[in-house]
Parts: sequence; structure tokens; C-alpha cells
Amino acid sequence: MSKEKDANFYTGKGYLKVGKDAYRPLYQEVVNLLPEGQARIIDLGCGVGYFARFLLEKGYKYYVGIDFSEHMIELAKKQAPDFEYMLLDLYDSRLKRLIAKHRIFTILETLEHISNDLKVLKNLPSGATIIGSVPSSKAEGHVRIFKGPWDVSRRYSSMIKFDFFKPLIINKRKPKNIITVFRGTII
Repeated sequence: MSKEKDANFYTGKGYLKVGKDAYRPLYQEVVNLLPEGQARIIDLGCGVGYFARFLLEKGYKYYVGIDFSEHMIELAKKQAPDFEYMLLDLYDSRLKRLIAKHRIFTILETLEHISNDLKVLKNLPSGATIIGSVPSSKAEGHVRIFKGPWDVSRRYSSMIKFDFFKPLIINKRKPKNIITVFRGTII
């Protein structure tokens, strides 16, 4: 595994090369897990904004994307300019105060990139819903691998009361690259 990368490493080129349509099955699964109604969604590690665009297409109105890469935020604003974005590191002490009153969080394809993922989750408000995804693949920016739902549960069950796991294969040409989607409540 590699060491955690800084914001300059994340240019979005890999996601742009793959394209937004590749992740649509993942995004649909996440939307299926969101509560009914128009809850305010805080997306931790919003990346290039493909999920934001998907939400916009589905009629969602309340979304805040947070990322520590200025380049990623600029790309996200182009995908879904109607939404709000914050340039902020997930380790920043101000984050806990800014998100304290929110109840719905997404963290898609992010936890595998951050060394102190437990600290990030610990800063989320108790009782909030978190919906996330992690891949089983190795990549240069990944600091850990999750081989399946059992790895996600093992790492986070002291912080999240899980109520949903689903392994997804979104690239049929790479069937060993499984994305685990999960939902739970922050303890």
C-alpha cells in the first residue's frame, strides 16, 4: 500500500478517463439508500462531482460537496454548478463544527485514500446516517484495501451500526474489482 497522498496528487484524470457513466450503478445504489424526501446531503470527498451531477439529474436540491483538492472542487463545480462546495481537508478541526447539525453523509471511494479514516468518522455526529463505498482494488492513492463487506465491518463496526452491505461489480471487464456499498448509523 502507498502513503497517503496530498491534494496535488488528485487531479481527477483517472475519473475523467473512466467517465461518469461507469459509476452510475454505484450512484443509483446510493440514491436507493438515501432517506425519502429532500434531506441535505454532505458528501465527504466529493471528487470530480460525478455523484453530485447524478443527484442533480435525480432532482436533489440540497447537497454540499467537500474535498481537499482545489482541482477536484473546480471539476465538481462544472459537473453540478447548482450545488455548494467546500475546499476543506477531512482532518480539518473546523469540519466537526460545520457538519454538527447534519444528518446524512456520503463518503464514496474515499476511505481507502485516507490514513486516519477513523478520526474522520469519529467527527461525524452521533445518530447521523452514513452511506459509503470502498473498492477492493489496489491503486496508487489507496492506503488500504477492503476485500469485501467483512473488512468494512471489521474496521468500522465500533463507530457505525451497519444496516446494509452490498458488493457491486461496476466494471464487468474487471470482475475482481468489487465495490462494497454500505449504510449505517454513526454510534
